[in-house]
Amino acid sequence: MLFDEKNSKIFDNEYISVYLYGMEYKQYAISAEYIGGSKKKDLAILKINESDILKKSSAIEAKLGNSDSISVLDSVFAVGNPLGDGISATVGSVNIISEYKKNENDDELRVIRVDAAINGGNSGGGIFNVEGELVGIATMKIAHAEVDNMAYAIPVNFAKLMADNILYYCDEKAGQNARIFLDGILFSVDSAELDYDEKTGKISKKEIVKISEIKADCVEDAKLCKVGDIITSVEISGVVYEPQFIYQLVEYRYMIKSGDTFKYNIIRDGVAQSIEISIPQESEFSVIE
Repeated sequence: MLFDEKNSKIFDNEYISVYLYGMEYKQYAISAEYIGGSKKKDLAILKINESDILKKSSAIEAKLGNSDSISVLDSVFAVGNPLGDGISATVGSVNIISEYKKNENDDELRVIRVDAAINGGNSGGGIFNVEGELVGIATMKIAHAEVDNMAYAIPVNFAKLMADNILYYCDEKAGQNARIFLDGILFSVDSAELDYDEKTGKISKKEIVKISEIKADCVEDAKLCKVGDIITSVEISGVVYEPQFIYQLVEYRYMIKSGDTFKYNIIRDGVAQSIEISIPQESEFSVIE
Protein backbone atom coordinates (compact mmCIF):
# COMPACT_ATOMS: atom_id res chain seq x y z
CA MET A 1 0.00 0.00 0.00
CA LEU A 2 1.26 3.50 -0.80
CA PHE A 3 0.25 6.56 1.19
CA ASP A 4 -0.50 9.78 -0.68
CA GLU A 5 -0.33 12.58 1.90
CA LYS A 6 -1.68 15.24 -0.46
CA ASN A 7 -4.93 13.36 -1.04
CA SER A 8 -4.89 11.54 2.33
CA LYS A 9 -5.57 8.20 0.67
CA ILE A 10 -4.11 4.73 0.63
CA PHE A 11 -3.62 3.28 -2.85
CA ASP A 12 -3.29 -0.42 -3.65
CA ASN A 13 -0.21 -1.53 -5.54
CA GLU A 14 -2.35 -2.15 -8.62
CA TYR A 15 -2.68 1.62 -9.08
CA ILE A 16 1.07 2.33 -9.20
CA SER A 17 2.40 2.81 -12.72
CA VAL A 18 5.83 3.67 -14.08
CA TYR A 19 6.44 5.31 -17.47
CA LEU A 20 9.63 5.41 -19.51
CA TYR A 21 10.89 8.59 -21.13
CA GLY A 22 9.14 9.23 -24.43
CA MET A 23 6.48 6.63 -23.61
CA GLU A 24 4.26 8.61 -21.25
CA TYR A 25 1.01 7.16 -22.61
CA LYS A 26 -1.53 4.87 -20.98
CA GLN A 27 -0.76 1.95 -23.25
CA TYR A 28 2.84 2.00 -22.02
CA ALA A 29 2.00 2.01 -18.30
CA ILE A 30 4.22 -0.41 -16.36
CA SER A 31 2.71 -1.82 -13.18
CA ALA A 32 4.93 -1.46 -10.12
CA GLU A 33 4.76 -2.77 -6.57
CA TYR A 34 5.54 -0.71 -3.48
CA ILE A 35 8.13 -2.66 -1.46
CA GLY A 36 8.79 -0.29 1.40
CA GLY A 37 10.10 3.10 2.29
CA SER A 38 10.63 5.83 4.84
CA LYS A 39 8.27 8.79 4.89
CA LYS A 40 10.67 10.76 7.09
CA LYS A 41 13.61 10.12 4.76
CA ASP A 42 11.47 10.75 1.65
CA LEU A 43 12.56 7.51 -0.01
CA ALA A 44 10.67 4.49 -1.33
CA ILE A 45 11.36 1.38 -3.38
CA LEU A 46 9.12 0.25 -6.25
CA LYS A 47 9.52 -3.14 -7.88
CA ILE A 48 8.67 -4.07 -11.48
CA ASN A 49 7.97 -7.73 -12.21
CA GLU A 50 8.27 -9.26 -15.70
CA SER A 51 7.38 -6.26 -17.84
CA ASP A 52 7.54 -6.86 -21.61
CA ILE A 53 7.43 -3.09 -22.16
CA LEU A 54 10.56 -2.67 -20.07
CA LYS A 55 12.32 -5.68 -21.59
CA LYS A 56 11.76 -4.43 -25.14
CA SER A 57 12.72 -0.84 -24.37
CA SER A 58 16.13 0.77 -24.65
CA ALA A 59 16.11 1.70 -20.94
CA ILE A 60 19.36 1.16 -19.09
CA GLU A 61 20.12 1.33 -15.39
CA ALA A 62 21.46 4.54 -13.94
CA LYS A 63 25.09 4.39 -12.87
CA LEU A 64 25.58 5.40 -9.27
CA GLY A 65 28.20 8.02 -8.54
CA ASN A 66 29.87 8.77 -5.21
CA SER A 67 28.14 11.65 -3.45
CA ASP A 68 30.94 11.78 -0.87
CA SER A 69 33.41 12.83 -3.57
CA ILE A 70 31.52 15.79 -5.03
CA SER A 71 32.90 19.30 -4.63
CA VAL A 72 31.41 22.77 -4.50
CA LEU A 73 30.87 24.14 -8.04
CA ASP A 74 30.76 20.68 -9.62
CA SER A 75 28.26 20.80 -12.48
CA VAL A 76 25.04 18.84 -11.98
CA PHE A 77 21.89 18.18 -13.99
CA ALA A 78 18.42 17.77 -12.51
CA VAL A 79 16.10 15.47 -14.48
CA GLY A 80 12.42 15.25 -13.62
CA ASN A 81 8.85 16.08 -14.52
CA PRO A 82 8.30 19.63 -13.20
CA LEU A 83 4.60 20.48 -12.79
CA GLY A 84 3.80 17.28 -14.69
CA ASP A 85 4.48 19.01 -18.01
CA GLY A 86 6.98 16.46 -19.31
CA ILE A 87 10.47 15.19 -18.64
CA SER A 88 13.04 17.99 -18.69
CA ALA A 89 16.56 18.73 -17.51
CA THR A 90 18.07 21.78 -15.83
CA VAL A 91 21.71 22.55 -15.22
CA GLY A 92 23.42 24.03 -12.19
CA SER A 93 26.18 23.38 -9.70
CA VAL A 94 26.75 22.01 -6.23
CA ASN A 95 26.56 24.79 -3.62
CA ILE A 96 27.03 22.82 -0.39
CA ILE A 97 28.16 19.18 -0.32
CA SER A 98 26.33 18.27 2.89
CA GLU A 99 23.99 20.00 5.30
CA TYR A 100 20.87 19.27 7.34
CA LYS A 101 17.49 20.75 6.45
CA LYS A 102 13.98 20.22 7.81
CA ASN A 103 11.20 19.52 5.33
CA GLU A 104 7.60 20.69 5.58
CA ASN A 105 6.85 17.86 8.02
CA ASP A 106 9.71 19.02 10.27
CA ASP A 107 11.73 15.88 9.48
CA GLU A 108 15.46 16.50 9.28
CA LEU A 109 17.28 15.27 6.16
CA ARG A 110 20.95 15.30 5.21
CA VAL A 111 21.06 16.89 1.80
CA ILE A 112 23.22 18.32 -0.96
CA ARG A 113 22.37 21.91 -1.94
CA VAL A 114 22.27 22.67 -5.66
CA ASP A 115 21.20 25.65 -7.76
CA ALA A 116 19.81 23.64 -10.68
CA ALA A 117 16.16 24.65 -11.03
CA ILE A 118 13.80 22.23 -9.27
CA ASN A 119 10.02 22.54 -9.13
CA GLY A 120 7.03 20.50 -8.04
CA GLY A 121 7.21 17.24 -9.99
CA ASN A 122 11.01 17.08 -9.80
CA SER A 123 10.88 15.28 -6.45
CA GLY A 124 12.25 11.79 -6.80
CA GLY A 125 14.06 12.73 -10.00
CA GLY A 126 17.78 12.27 -10.44
CA ILE A 127 20.62 14.72 -9.91
CA PHE A 128 23.46 13.67 -12.23
CA ASN A 129 27.10 14.70 -12.58
CA VAL A 130 28.85 15.43 -15.88
CA GLU A 131 29.73 11.74 -16.26
CA GLY A 132 26.03 10.91 -16.22
CA GLU A 133 26.26 9.27 -12.80
CA LEU A 134 23.48 9.62 -10.27
CA VAL A 135 24.74 11.61 -7.26
CA GLY A 136 21.47 12.68 -5.64
CA ILE A 137 17.68 12.50 -5.62
CA ALA A 138 15.72 15.75 -5.69
CA THR A 139 13.67 16.17 -2.54
CA MET A 140 12.77 19.83 -1.82
CA LYS A 141 13.47 23.51 -2.51
CA ILE A 142 13.02 26.88 -0.86
CA ALA A 143 10.06 28.67 -2.41
CA HIS A 144 10.32 32.35 -1.54
CA ALA A 145 10.16 35.59 -3.51
CA GLU A 146 13.65 36.55 -2.32
CA VAL A 147 15.24 33.17 -3.07
CA ASP A 148 16.41 31.82 -6.42
CA ASN A 149 17.28 28.17 -7.03
CA MET A 150 18.06 26.88 -3.55
CA ALA A 151 17.21 23.22 -4.02
CA TYR A 152 18.14 20.07 -2.15
CA ALA A 153 18.88 16.46 -3.01
CA ILE A 154 19.30 13.32 -0.94
CA PRO A 155 22.90 12.10 -1.46
CA VAL A 156 22.98 8.93 -3.52
CA ASN A 157 25.29 7.16 -1.06
CA PHE A 158 22.68 7.50 1.67
CA ALA A 159 19.86 6.64 -0.75
CA LYS A 160 21.65 3.39 -1.60
CA LEU A 161 22.08 2.52 2.07
CA MET A 162 18.35 3.07 2.57
CA ALA A 163 17.44 1.12 -0.57
CA ASP A 164 19.54 -1.87 0.51
CA ASN A 165 17.98 -1.66 3.97
CA ILE A 166 14.42 -1.55 2.58
CA LEU A 167 15.08 -4.48 0.26
CA TYR A 168 16.58 -6.54 3.10
CA TYR A 169 13.70 -6.00 5.50
CA CYS A 170 10.73 -5.58 3.19
CA ASP A 171 11.18 -7.37 -0.15
CA GLU A 172 9.12 -10.56 -0.02
CA LYS A 173 8.84 -10.06 3.74
CA ALA A 174 6.36 -8.32 6.00
CA GLY A 175 8.98 -6.32 7.87
CA GLN A 176 9.91 -2.72 8.46
CA ASN A 177 13.28 -1.27 7.61
CA ALA A 178 15.33 -0.61 10.72
CA ARG A 179 18.76 0.35 12.03
CA ILE A 180 20.71 -0.57 15.13
CA PHE A 181 20.17 1.73 18.08
CA LEU A 182 23.59 3.23 18.82
CA ASP A 183 22.35 6.79 19.19
CA GLY A 184 23.76 6.93 22.71
CA ILE A 185 27.22 7.57 21.24
CA LEU A 186 27.64 11.13 20.00
CA PHE A 187 30.47 12.42 17.84
CA SER A 188 32.15 15.74 17.12
CA VAL A 189 34.85 16.86 14.70
CA ASP A 190 38.20 17.09 16.46
CA SER A 191 40.04 18.52 13.44
CA ALA A 192 40.13 18.32 9.66
CA GLU A 193 42.78 17.45 7.09
CA LEU A 194 42.76 19.13 3.68
CA ASP A 195 44.46 17.79 0.57
CA TYR A 196 44.91 19.67 -2.72
CA ASP A 197 44.95 17.63 -5.94
CA GLU A 198 47.04 19.48 -8.53
CA LYS A 199 45.62 17.42 -11.41
CA THR A 200 41.97 18.17 -10.70
CA GLY A 201 42.35 21.43 -8.82
CA LYS A 202 40.07 20.08 -6.12
CA ILE A 203 40.50 20.19 -2.38
CA SER A 204 39.42 17.08 -0.48
CA LYS A 205 38.58 17.11 3.19
CA LYS A 206 38.84 14.44 5.86
CA GLU A 207 37.30 15.03 9.27
CA ILE A 208 38.99 13.57 12.36
CA VAL A 209 36.12 12.46 14.55
CA LYS A 210 36.08 11.87 18.29
CA ILE A 211 33.47 10.64 20.75
CA SER A 212 31.98 13.66 22.48
CA GLU A 213 29.35 12.01 24.70
CA ILE A 214 28.20 8.56 25.80
CA LYS A 215 24.65 8.45 27.10
CA ALA A 216 23.45 6.09 29.81
CA ASP A 217 20.87 4.42 27.56
CA CYS A 218 23.29 3.22 24.87
CA VAL A 219 23.98 -0.50 24.41
CA GLU A 220 26.19 -1.92 27.17
CA ASP A 221 29.29 -2.72 25.08
CA ALA A 222 29.37 0.84 23.77
CA LYS A 223 30.15 2.02 27.29
CA LEU A 224 33.64 0.58 26.80
CA CYS A 225 34.22 3.60 24.60
CA LYS A 226 35.37 6.81 26.27
CA VAL A 227 34.82 10.47 25.59
CA GLY A 228 37.78 11.69 23.55
CA ASP A 229 38.37 8.42 21.69
CA ILE A 230 39.33 9.12 18.06
CA ILE A 231 37.40 6.91 15.59
CA THR A 232 39.71 5.69 12.83
CA SER A 233 37.33 3.18 11.26
CA VAL A 234 34.41 0.87 11.86
CA GLU A 235 34.30 -2.82 11.01
CA ILE A 236 31.10 -4.62 10.01
CA SER A 237 31.44 -8.41 9.69
CA GLY A 238 35.10 -8.09 8.77
CA VAL A 239 34.70 -5.24 6.27
CA VAL A 240 36.50 -2.05 7.31
CA TYR A 241 35.01 1.38 6.54
CA GLU A 242 37.11 4.50 7.07
CA PRO A 243 34.92 7.57 7.55
CA GLN A 244 35.87 10.69 5.65
CA PHE A 245 33.07 12.74 7.20
CA ILE A 246 31.35 12.65 10.59
CA TYR A 247 27.91 11.88 9.13
CA GLN A 248 29.19 8.55 7.77
CA LEU A 249 29.54 7.18 11.30
CA VAL A 250 25.80 7.59 11.77
CA GLU A 251 24.87 6.29 8.32
CA TYR A 252 27.01 3.15 8.62
CA ARG A 253 24.46 1.94 11.19
CA TYR A 254 21.93 1.34 8.44
CA MET A 255 24.15 -1.48 7.13
CA ILE A 256 24.25 -3.49 10.35
CA LYS A 257 22.03 -6.58 10.53
CA SER A 258 21.34 -9.04 13.32
CA GLY A 259 24.18 -11.56 13.46
CA ASP A 260 26.81 -9.11 12.20
CA THR A 261 29.94 -8.30 14.18
CA PHE A 262 30.62 -4.62 14.71
CA LYS A 263 33.76 -2.86 15.93
CA TYR A 264 34.89 0.69 16.55
CA ASN A 265 38.60 1.01 15.79
CA ILE A 266 39.87 3.87 17.91
CA ILE A 267 42.93 5.69 19.14
CA ARG A 268 42.95 6.32 22.90
CA ASP A 269 45.86 8.14 24.50
CA GLY A 270 47.90 7.49 21.36
CA VAL A 271 47.26 3.74 21.37
CA ALA A 272 45.19 1.95 18.70
CA GLN A 273 42.42 -0.26 20.08
CA SER A 274 39.29 -2.07 18.91
CA ILE A 275 35.97 -2.20 20.76
CA GLU A 276 33.47 -4.84 19.66
CA ILE A 277 29.80 -4.00 20.06
CA SER A 278 27.27 -6.82 20.50
CA ILE A 279 24.46 -6.48 17.97
CA PRO A 280 20.99 -6.81 19.52
CA GLN A 281 18.16 -8.80 17.96
CA GLU A 282 16.36 -7.11 15.09
CA SER A 283 13.31 -6.69 17.32
CA GLU A 284 15.43 -4.30 19.38
CA PHE A 285 16.49 -2.21 16.38
CA SER A 286 15.14 1.28 15.85
CA VAL A 287 12.40 1.20 13.16
CA ILE A 288 12.81 3.73 10.34
CA GLU A 289 9.51 5.50 9.77
